[in-house]
Amino acid sequence: MSRGQVGAMVLSEAVVTAAVGALGGVIVGLLLGWIFSEATHRMGFPIAYVPPWRALLLAATATLLASLPAAFLPARRAMQISPAEALREG
Repeated sequence: MSRGQVGAMVLSEAVVTAAVGALGGVIVGLLLGWIFSEATHRMGFPIAYVPPWRALLLAATATLLASLPAAFLPARRAMQISPAEALREG
């Protein structure tokens, strides 16, 4: 495995982790919004449930974009060490 491949692996892991987190956050947010809307209906205060699709898309996109610079320094550090050397030390 070359140093470039190690860096690409670290960055791709960061993006996949961020995507799973963003998807989970969107699902939980939609579910909680629906639950709170249903609760207000049952209490006699009907509030329409309108998911903020644009805000959810923006938040998910920002999460994915923020994961790249956050993972860049660890990826650069990982690229400086030989994979064989890292396995020997580990």
